[in-house]
Amino acid sequence: EEHRSACGGELASALAAHEEQLGKMKQNIDMHAEELRKLVDSRTLALQAELAPQLQDCQRQQAVLEDVRRSATEDLLKLLTEHRTKLAEARAEISAQLDELRQRMESQEENQGSVDVAMKQLRGELQAAHVGGGQNVE
Repeated sequence: EEHRSACGGELASALAAHEEQLGKMKQNIDMHAEELRKLVDSRTLALQAELAPQLQDCQRQQAVLEDVRRSATEDLLKLLTEHRTKLAEARAEISAQLDELRQRMESQEENQGSVDVAMKQLRGELQAAHVGGGQNVE
């Protein structure tokens, strides 16, 4: 029983020593974790400060590019509208010229028909006038 009590005392003492060691290790771990957190936070803030001008520059460039894109789009739409207008005007002008040409052709055909009729009448009259002379008019 004495032996048991001595063994129990040694075990209790060893257990207490281990618990004390574990407690110190936990404190160490907590201390290192806090230091690591502070280091990460510090490095994060340093990187943010370092990258802030670059980020602002990128944002300015993006705004400029957006303005250029918007301006180019407006210019293209304006040009497209102008070209459509000019195309419509050209089509109308060509259509009017074609109509005028058709009218001229019809008028020429009518005039040619009138000339043909007049020529036939003249031939008839000439033939009638020259029947006695025996000449043939073509």
